[in-house]
Amino acid sequence: MDTVQQQQNSDQQIPIFQKQEEIYTRCYCEENVYKLCEKFEERVKAGELNKNDHAVFAVFITNQFRQTYIKQQLTGDSKNDYLVMWDYHVILVHKDLKANKSYVYDFDSKLSWGCKFEEYFIKSLLKKYPTSALQTMYRVVESATLIEKFASDRSHMVTKVVKGVKMYQSQPPKYDCIVNKSNETNNLFPFYLEISQQNLSYGNNFMNEIEFNQFIKNYQINTSQKIVNN
Repeated sequence: MDTVQQQQNSDQQIPIFQKQEEIYTRCYCEENVYKLCEKFEERVKAGELNKNDHAVFAVFITNQFRQTYIKQQLTGDSKNDYLVMWDYHVILVHKDLKANKSYVYDFDSKLSWGCKFEEYFIKSLLKKYPTSALQTMYRVVESATLIEKFASDRSHMVTKVVKGVKMYQSQPPKYDCIVNKSNETNNLFPFYLEISQQNLSYGNNFMNEIEFNQFIKNYQINTSQKIVNN
């Protein structure tokens, strides 16, 4: 039986992830979310969670210039809605399919851990961009697909190599680099952050803000993962 139960207040949800128990490494958002997805898949395999009741997605957020605006970030400008311009960011979205409610897990957000998707979308993602070219784009990847396909050797964080020792912009995770089931060692930028990438085996194509919102709202386990336009 599913161990995640709704609280009496329908606006509240017992988080399927407990922040203090999760693996977190500063500046490695893609790996932090990977670890959440890995834990979700392990709990499904153990029978603690049922995929007929829960869907989990990694969401890669960027644009063609790698200048994407996200508000309510812990390192953001307090005078401007805690705004940060990231080159990219990755969050996790959990959809409770029974209740038809969605929640966001973002280690770097000032909003509550596992806050409602609608709240996160309005307070963090809606933004008037300086130019239309800077609009944020979203790539949604199901947890099982991410675990099967994602790989990173962390080379994008290496600043220099001194006597064969890599120096990093920020200290990397203590666990080994992620190698996928096809033995690929690095596909973060060519497959997950390249806007023109159309390889659906690695995840859905990039969506704009409206399409992303519709996708999450309309997603059901028995429906095609096509963007639904109302």
